[in-house]
Amino acid sequence: MVDPDAGFLHVSCVWGPHVLAVGEALSASRTVSNALMRESSLWQPAAGKTGCSRVRGPVTMGAMVTPRVRWSGAVGEAAWIRPLLEPFERAAVTSVVPRGFEAYARVLHPLSADEEGDDSAGGKPTGREHCAGKETEAAGCEAAPVRWREVAAWSGAALTPRAQFHDIALPEHTPPGPAPWDGSGPEEGTLSEPDATALVEILRAYTGTPEECWFCLWDGHGWDTAVTSDGCAVTDPVPAAVRAGPRVELPHREYLLYAGRVEEALAFVPEQRQTANLWWPRDRSWCVATEIDLQWTYVAGSRTLIDHLVADPRLEAQPVEPSDSHLLEVHGWLARARDRAVTGVLATGATTVTTSRGTVTARLRRPSLLRRGVLSIETTHFGEGEGESAGEGEGAGEDSRKTYLQRGRGTVDRDEIGTALTFALTDLANG
Repeated sequence: MVDPDAGFLHVSCVWGPHVLAVGEALSASRTVSNALMRESSLWQPAAGKTGCSRVRGPVTMGAMVTPRVRWSGAVGEAAWIRPLLEPFERAAVTSVVPRGFEAYARVLHPLSADEEGDDSAGGKPTGREHCAGKETEAAGCEAAPVRWREVAAWSGAALTPRAQFHDIALPEHTPPGPAPWDGSGPEEGTLSEPDATALVEILRAYTGTPEECWFCLWDGHGWDTAVTSDGCAVTDPVPAAVRAGPRVELPHREYLLYAGRVEEALAFVPEQRQTANLWWPRDRSWCVATEIDLQWTYVAGSRTLIDHLVADPRLEAQPVEPSDSHLLEVHGWLARARDRAVTGVLATGATTVTTSRGTVTARLRRPSLLRRGVLSIETTHFGEGEGESAGEGEGAGEDSRKTYLQRGRGTVDRDEIGTALTFALTDLANG
């Protein structure tokens, strides 16, 4: 809490029988002032629970450290961004990263390798085979990430600058050989640590102010309310005074602000596995945006910088146009299958779409004057060794969801059904 008399932030930290008190002088004002720009380290284990674990990562007392970042209430530093954004609903590149830069790229987030399988696209070992002879992950054993180009090589689909992951992960026919990834889609809303490290190294050389950068962290990660499966509170890495302070407000998103060297983009990676969502140097020579719902990160900057990103083998980056869309859509055979399914469910009340990764079954109860309609969708993910000719089996998983339709005289919005089916079909690619 903030003591208005002393101007100190008091934090009580409990670990079993031990209680620590940590104080840091800062303004008693609700507005987070320049005092928050000082580096702070607030050690806060889960309060009141001996042996409570964190949500992510191993539990060691040494690891229970809040990232040392310089929180800031100077949200006006981000005021230049909003006027340069296209409307959020347009879902363009420049809806999330400012327009006006010479060139743009997207950095595709990698996937996890199949622990048992081989990479049919390149022949490199994955999973346990990659770790053979290594005792632990701590000893350097970590399955190599899978790139989108490897999935495209497996499926035979084209990896264009506008392709979304389901475009390459859901081929019309089952490809020969096992899929090269573990079934979970690319991470949304954060860069992987290796990719972020490489990106930071590159960006440092393309700004005159690498020691003075601004970072926006989305204020919706839920760290302040998270608990573990055994009911233990999870340490919030954001001080309460920061949460009570001002936000960077952009269309449909609010962010907390901190400052530091360009490397501070990774400040929350060790514990929270989260990179900054929006960041730029003081000279605004480039800007990086990792939108929370996207499986890639946009970078805006000079043509030379973008060419460097695209050519660097540590990253999988593609040049994009500012007007390119990231709206969730399906294309080709999947769009045709979706449209046939909409027609089928409207005509008969039920339909099934089968893909190489699983099936989507939709059932419709039409609305009436007395009750709402219901669109029920069941998604079945094929287990290991299954394909489009297989039924459910060991390893298969099921999900279900319902969309409630407005009361009426039995009429149903075709687009509403199409949207629901689009979400269900793309979820097959993401596990």
